[in-house]
Amino acid sequence: MACFQAYVAQQLVPATGLFRAKGFVWLQQQRSVRYVFQFSGKQRAECGAEGQWQAPPGVQLVLIGQQQEQLQQLKQGLHDCVSGSCLCCRGAAANRTSQQQKQPNASAQRSHDPMQQGGNTALNPAAARIAEIIQQHNRFELWQHSSDNGQQHQVQHQQPGKCAAYGLSSSSGLIAFSAVGSALHGVVAEEVNAAVLRKINATPGIFCCHIKSPAALQAATGQRAAYQDVTCLQLCFTDSAEPNDAEQLWQQMLDAVAPVLRKAYQHVHSCRCDVAAEVQQVVSWQR
Repeated sequence: MACFQAYVAQQLVPATGLFRAKGFVWLQQQRSVRYVFQFSGKQRAECGAEGQWQAPPGVQLVLIGQQQEQLQQLKQGLHDCVSGSCLCCRGAAANRTSQQQKQPNASAQRSHDPMQQGGNTALNPAAARIAEIIQQHNRFELWQHSSDNGQQHQVQHQQPGKCAAYGLSSSSGLIAFSAVGSALHGVVAEEVNAAVLRKINATPGIFCCHIKSPAALQAATGQRAAYQDVTCLQLCFTDSAEPNDAEQLWQQMLDAVAPVLRKAYQHVHSCRCDVAAEVQQVVSWQR
C-alpha cells in the first residue's frame, strides 16, 4: 500500500496529460479486500476498500490521457510498484538488510521492545510514531486493523506510550484512523472522514486509502445513495521511513484539513462531562 500511495501522489496525480484513471487494486496489507481506485481531475483521487474479491485478485488500471509517452511512463511506474522494483521498495529492502547486519544481539533487544505486535516482529517506526501522534490529537482516533477480514475496529481506552500496537497491521506499516464523532453536537465521524479525505488527497504529495461505509438508504427512493461516507482513513509506510517522515507528513495533513476540522467542530467545546470523562480515563490508565 505504501508504494501505491507514493505512486499515486508522486507520479499519477501530477501527470498533466492524464485525464482519468479507474480500476482495481490488490494490496499486500489486506489481500482479501478489493480496493477500487478512481481519479478524475486534480481534486478527486481516491482508493477505497469495497468488500471481498469476487474474482481472481489483481491490479488493473485504465489510464486515459493524451500524451502517449507520459502514459507509458505511468504504466511502467505501476509495473515497478507491483513487481517491487520501485525506489521505495528498493529503499525498504536496503533498510531491512542494514538492520539485519547490525549487532548479533539485535533480535534479543527487539524481543524486549514494547513497540511490538506478535512474536518478534518489530513495528514500523514511522507508523508507530504517527500512531502516537494520533492518540494525542483530540479530533482523531486510531482504529484496530484486522488483516483477516479487512474490517476496522475502534480503539478505546489506550494507555499513553503503548499505542503502537493499535491501528497497525503487524510490521507492515499500515495505520488506520478516524475523526472523532459527537452525537451530542451533531458531528458524524464518517462525514468528517469523507471531507478530510477529499482535502488530503487534493494536497500535492499526499494520498490516503480508506474503508468505505455502507451506503445509506435514501428515504425518498428507498435506494442506496450513490456516494458513501468513509469509515476510516489508511496510511502506510515502508520500512525505510523514519519517525521524522511521519511527523512531517502529519503536519502537512493537519495544515490541509484545518478548515474542515474548524467547520466540523465549531460547536464542540469542552464541558464538565468531557473533563470528567478524561480524568476517569487517565485514572484507569494509571491503574
